[in-house]
Amino acid sequence: MNTSSRHTARPGPFAVCLLLLFLLLAWAPLDGVAQKIRLDEESPEGASVTFHQGRWYLSWRGKSGTLYVMRSKDGVDWSGKVALDEQSKFAPDIGSDGDYLYITWVGLNDNDVYVMRSEDGIDWGAKVRLDEKTDRRPAITGADGYVLLIFKGEESNKLIAMQSNDGVDWGRRTVIDEFSKDGPTATVFNGKYVIAWTGVDSENVYIMQSADGIDWRTKIRLDERSRTTPSLGTFGDRLYVGWNGKEQGDVYVMSSEDGIDWEGKVRLNEQTAGNLKLSGSDNKLAVAFKGWSSDNLYFVMTKDGVSF
Repeated sequence: MNTSSRHTARPGPFAVCLLLLFLLLAWAPLDGVAQKIRLDEESPEGASVTFHQGRWYLSWRGKSGTLYVMRSKDGVDWSGKVALDEQSKFAPDIGSDGDYLYITWVGLNDNDVYVMRSEDGIDWGAKVRLDEKTDRRPAITGADGYVLLIFKGEESNKLIAMQSNDGVDWGRRTVIDEFSKDGPTATVFNGKYVIAWTGVDSENVYIMQSADGIDWRTKIRLDERSRTTPSLGTFGDRLYVGWNGKEQGDVYVMSSEDGIDWEGKVRLNEQTAGNLKLSGSDNKLAVAFKGWSSDNLYFVMTKDGVSF
């Protein structure tokens, strides 16, 4: 009786290496590819974000007007949610001067501008009520122990800038001869304050810089229109501006080396019916916003500032 041996073919070392390489490439994230996180939080307008001492901080207004803050080391896992004993008529803004976090908002019933600070985003104190009023969201930013607060006047629509070295005592009030439909946005880039806003009539996005927060120059009018307040952020050695398209609410981002010449317009595969906010860390650019057809908050990060 004939017998035959059956041999099972086994992959050789080279085939095994190829298989392992394929699996590694399939699962490894590509450079620049965005991470999109859907947060289990809702807001009628959107959220603000800043990067402070190695963590992302997110602030928003709940549907009842209550202000919230939470934080994350990687932008994926969020914790430390704090409900502040404050209510706002509009979305808040959160910023950092390197030493402290600052949050600013508009009183729910009085249109007054408020500022509060924290070292860790958990314990908040030194609440300050400014003798100023606005009917839109204010903005706050800072660097090296100096803080800039900017908002539109309640009646004049003119932009107003104020400065502080501790977030408590505010002075150097400057009325900028520019008119804004919505609240402005602000950041610090290359040692200068930079602000952006939408025009009252055209709704085009405008950008301006100042070395001291008093003398504002280099006004740039972008050939872009925004539904709401645009946003500014820094990442690497570039300045970024983001906005939501006037017609469909599409999210756009563009960058510049000097805040004057802008290039690389990118349309994200996202839409928002509210505000958006940009912020950069050491190795990522992030944008926070609410959905187009829902109030859910989203947080999107990219490593190259382009691949959203």
